[in-house]
Amino acid sequence: MLNILDFIDSKDIREYNKDTKFTPIEQAVLIELSQKAVLSKKIDGWNTLLDFYSEEEFQSENVGRLSECNLDYPNRNSTEKPETDKNISFIKIISDTVSTYESVLDKRYDKDDNVIYIAEFSENPEYRVTIDDCRFFRDYNSAYEYLVKCRNEYINDGLDVSNTNVSITREKFYTSDNDDEIYKYLFNSNLEIVDVYYPCRFNNSEYFISDFYISIPHPFKVGDLVKVINGCEENDVYYGVLGGLKEETENMHRDIGDYTDMEKYIDVVYENNGKMCYGHQHAVLTQLERCTAEELPEKESEMLLLMSDALKRNISAENLLQKYSHNIDLCNKGE
Repeated sequence: MLNILDFIDSKDIREYNKDTKFTPIEQAVLIELSQKAVLSKKIDGWNTLLDFYSEEEFQSENVGRLSECNLDYPNRNSTEKPETDKNISFIKIISDTVSTYESVLDKRYDKDDNVIYIAEFSENPEYRVTIDDCRFFRDYNSAYEYLVKCRNEYINDGLDVSNTNVSITREKFYTSDNDDEIYKYLFNSNLEIVDVYYPCRFNNSEYFISDFYISIPHPFKVGDLVKVINGCEENDVYYGVLGGLKEETENMHRDIGDYTDMEKYIDVVYENNGKMCYGHQHAVLTQLERCTAEELPEKESEMLLLMSDALKRNISAENLLQKYSHNIDLCNKGE
């Protein structure tokens, strides 16, 4: 039987939900959310759910459709909860999801004289691929053999393969404006496919499993320091502080049920033109883990700790401004 905890990337969310009884459709969404599970494992997981549960068992009031979220909070009755179309067949949605992924995977081996396969194996932290990062082949197997060769050489040189970007793109030589035939297969450091990009028109289904949200129980509080899983490798992470909405808005979200049940604001620090600045990201709860002050990157540590104290109301506005202005002064001096 399927162990849904295997698809929850965060060790803290796994531990917190070790006794949670997720419904079948909630399990299907959790499988989709995983960034670390390889695509073949996801397909096996969805197929297990399809084999085990009926349409009636898939129906649930605990799931919503993302496109139903009305973000006009001030003009919305806080007791309104968007209802998912009762005629939606979750079995069909999951079956279509599996069928689409399987068809895209099969596309790797389609014979077409007008197709080229572009293999990339590079260490490029900014994901800016250049022509020097790529090699070109006439079939998928040759492109994959090139990746295997690159990986072996990388390991033999004592380098860390988890720092690499690895992909194969299947692209036509000549395309018309309405014939966008690009398929991209993304690999982890073990050369297993973790995700695919494909033409939008390839999937004719009305809904995809990624169109739905669920409520995910979690132990985090506003102001907590967090590590955010941002990819399939152990070093694919960034750090931040769990942000929060105003109390009245938070209550409105809680009554309505929407994407904030599984996605949170993460306040972050980033460098821009030599200065450290505050910003924010959005992250799914299954990608969040607690972290200590000692784990924070050195450049970001002071400002993230200040943000944490401010959100927890452990520091006054006066002290925050004093410390923050001191940090800006240091940046301007290049210290």
